Amino acid sequence: MSYKLIQIRLPFALHWSRIATCPTSNILVPHHTPQKLQFNNSQCYYHHVSTSQPLIPPTASSIRLNITSTRRSNQKVTFASLETKHDNRRFIAPIESFQKDNDPLSQDISHVLHKTDLGSMTPKQITHAKSIVYTLSNLRTFQAAQIAEEILERLIAEGADGGNSHVKLEAKLYNTIIDAYGKSGTDNGVDRAEALVERMRERSRVFVDLDTNEGVEFMTGPDLFTYNSLLNAWSRSKREDAVTKAEKIVDFLESNNSETVKPNSITYNIMMNTYANQVGEYGYAQKAEDLLLHMTSLQKDGYEAIHPDTTSFNIVLKAWKNSGGGVESAKRAEEILRLMVKLYVDGHDDLKPDNVSFRTVIHAYMKHGENGKLSSDIVDRIQDIGDLVTNGEIDFSDNPHIISEVTGEVLKCLAKSGVADAGKRAKSVFEKLNQSRGTTISEGLNATNHENAYVSTVIALLSDQKTADLGHEMMHDILEGKSSILPRTYTLNRILHFYCQNQNFPAAQDTYRAMLRLSKKQGFETVPDIATYNMMANLCFQTNDEDSSFLALSILNEMEEEYKSGLLSKMSDFVYDMVIHKLTKSKLPISQGNAHDVLMRMIKGYDNGALEREPGTILFNMVLSSIMNQPVENKAEKAFELLQLMHERVKSGKSKSHPDTRTYSHLLAILTKDRKLHDSKTIFGVIQMIEDEENERRVFLFDNIVFETALYGLSDDQYGDGALADKVLKKMFFLRKNDHKLVNPNSMVMNLAIKAQLSGHRSTASCKILFDAHRYLMNIVSMYEKDESKVLPTRVGFNTVLAHWEKTHHLKSPGMAEEIYKTMKRLSVNGAVDVSPNSFTNNLMMRIFARDRKIKSTLKAVNFFKSIKEEQLDIHSYNCMLRILAGSRMNDKVDMANNLLLDMESRKLVDVASYNAVLSACNLSNSNNKQRLLDLAIETYRRLKVVTNPNELSFILIIRAWKKLSNDKTEIERNLRLLYKDACDRGIKGKRLEDELKENDYTWNKNYAETSSECLH
Repeated sequence: MSYKLIQIRLPFALHWSRIATCPTSNILVPHHTPQKLQFNNSQCYYHHVSTSQPLIPPTASSIRLNITSTRRSNQKVTFASLETKHDNRRFIAPIESFQKDNDPLSQDISHVLHKTDLGSMTPKQITHAKSIVYTLSNLRTFQAAQIAEEILERLIAEGADGGNSHVKLEAKLYNTIIDAYGKSGTDNGVDRAEALVERMRERSRVFVDLDTNEGVEFMTGPDLFTYNSLLNAWSRSKREDAVTKAEKIVDFLESNNSETVKPNSITYNIMMNTYANQVGEYGYAQKAEDLLLHMTSLQKDGYEAIHPDTTSFNIVLKAWKNSGGGVESAKRAEEILRLMVKLYVDGHDDLKPDNVSFRTVIHAYMKHGENGKLSSDIVDRIQDIGDLVTNGEIDFSDNPHIISEVTGEVLKCLAKSGVADAGKRAKSVFEKLNQSRGTTISEGLNATNHENAYVSTVIALLSDQKTADLGHEMMHDILEGKSSILPRTYTLNRILHFYCQNQNFPAAQDTYRAMLRLSKKQGFETVPDIATYNMMANLCFQTNDEDSSFLALSILNEMEEEYKSGLLSKMSDFVYDMVIHKLTKSKLPISQGNAHDVLMRMIKGYDNGALEREPGTILFNMVLSSIMNQPVENKAEKAFELLQLMHERVKSGKSKSHPDTRTYSHLLAILTKDRKLHDSKTIFGVIQMIEDEENERRVFLFDNIVFETALYGLSDDQYGDGALADKVLKKMFFLRKNDHKLVNPNSMVMNLAIKAQLSGHRSTASCKILFDAHRYLMNIVSMYEKDESKVLPTRVGFNTVLAHWEKTHHLKSPGMAEEIYKTMKRLSVNGAVDVSPNSFTNNLMMRIFARDRKIKSTLKAVNFFKSIKEEQLDIHSYNCMLRILAGSRMNDKVDMANNLLLDMESRKLVDVASYNAVLSACNLSNSNNKQRLLDLAIETYRRLKVVTNPNELSFILIIRAWKKLSNDKTEIERNLRLLYKDACDRGIKGKRLEDELKENDYTWNKNYAETSSECLH
């Protein structure tokens, strides 16, 4: 199908740039957009008829393309508009009207506007031009109204400038355009309508016919319909000054001297509707009610044009429903409804409440629940409103459907109410409905043909535990064909929706399976439709049950089978979305593998026209993520194939789903963990691919996430690669140097690059790697201090190298560690952020100094500990020092450890590990004064039990102290038994503890076995 451009108009006082760009992601295009519209790279071209230049405002913050279609005289008429936000103001500009090449309407418009000489139109042509105005106005779109206005201006010029006496422009012609602007739903439509009314006032005049010498009216002034149309435009507007503008029009009509332009009932109804449209404003509802009273007063005073009717009252009910007065507003609406009933019963037939009246008040009450639930008082009031239609007080013989419709609304309310006795209430309401129809209660449950009311009753019964059995019975009757309600798709979908809304996965699944089963039988229209599949797919997505992944896949398979068999005209892309989401989030590798297959099926469905929306980039990324998590060997190959497919589809014009930053991040994450493709050529091939696509599409794809992902993989202990990580980091700096806006090397990437340099370092045998990493770190610092770089690693990067020096036993470890520590201190003093040594840094330094446990090394660690400021010492630093002392060869280590523990106790920085370290020091001491060591160990253990609870290691250490430091076997036997019993009482009875007791013959005997048995009991 080919299209041509036939019309373009720009809003007044808005200058458009000829060349402008905007991100394509900000453009929302309906699926039925004609293919003639092109979106090329990051530029959006809307071609002008003559200049073929882009027409997008350069400062537009958002862009939306609106397409409106209608059918007139079997011809499709489509109008397009561009909606933008510019300088905090909203504009809608018609870009063009698309017509078929052979469309008569398109040809007629062109003929009137461009191919007819001024003053030469025949009466028939004038009449035809007016008919075009009416046709376009009836489309009720801003764009069509603009074209209609342009034809009107052409007719005015034909009479005023061309001197054509056959042109007579009645008010109706203006009015239809004004009405079209008002109903267009656009912000500036009301401005155009107001401007047109103003021009009517200015242009209304009478010409003199020279042949007859009589006055001929050429253009009439505004009439009452004109002002009502303008009033209606303001009533529909969402602008802040809408109410004020509308009130001024009513004031003008009430105060002007013309008898023909006086307000009528329509005028006041529109004004009341203006008030009613102000949602959340309590005062406007009262204004609407006051205006209704004013209408009543005018009617009593003899104004025949003023006659409040059901519509007038319904508007006031709507005003109270929309007001912000809470439940009290709903109660006021109910009072007015009951007044309508009374007036009708008293003989005012024109005030008979209709379906809208009752439903408006019901909805007014339903707005005031908490978390979707209604109070019993509100439900009582809604039921009372339902009673008004079933008690026989109002004669609905002319429209009997009102009874079932209003009752159905009450039943829907009960089904959603959440009140405890919803089922009992629903049964009562349903019985009243049957009684009002003249059927018996016993027959009613099975004989009624009011499907909506019946299903609402079932749902209400199911929602109440006390009546759930009756609900299931009625549901069973529907499925088994025992009810007069056939199990149609719509009926079962409503029940399915109830189950899905309440997360009742088994019941929803049973209902869905019943639909499939019944659809195979003749006579039942229960074939699942798009709504069915959407609900089930969404429920599967929300359910955490692992089996739901397989059910989601089976739902998709069944939808595809229905489409192939011709039972579905289209498939649901939403189902594909939900299934892919579910499969990719599954923990089962088989489900994650199926996600790729579903994506391929979705692509095929879109290409074949079975789906209206193609799979977006997000879905491709989700499948890539699932590939990354699958335990398969060929994940890199599958990822590359998926990326290549995206490129091929975009290049061929089949898709607009370009790879984005996350796409390439997932690909890099997969590559860095694949040993087969883990090399600089492959990694940099992907980076070059990203760079090429950036240049081609003129979008930013590189950002920190891409590089961080690559560096995370390259810094992995198993698959790390320092040299390749350095190349990636340098590429990042190169892009930043060339003003790439989204690439900004930071401390995180520096930390990852440093960690990557240490990949493969395990022991002294690989110390070269550690020395190289150390030089790498110092080189980064040197570049920073020379102002050649603005980025430093954080203390995490420095601590990473320190931790590796702590693991090795190289003689230069202390010296290298000191260099790093001094560097961190110097950088911190000079203002660098997040590089100052922390507790972990200090602990690493102490362990490096005391690595060989020699006295000299331990003293160095002690001196380092003493150099740390008191406010920087935490429990980890203290415990680290205690462990160093416990394992050292110093003669006074026990006293030093005990003094340190006392200091910790005074600062309340102590835990079970602190006491265990001192107990360990007592056991490892070489002092000959064993009794003193034993006393200190016993005292430490006593303090431990006062401050905290001992653990298994605490018992092992104190038992070991007794065995090593005491010579009294009887005392040892007694205390070990007591300690073991204490451990059992505390629930501590592990293998390590029993092994410690078994190490000596005298420590594990029958008595201990009995103690153990007692502990177990």
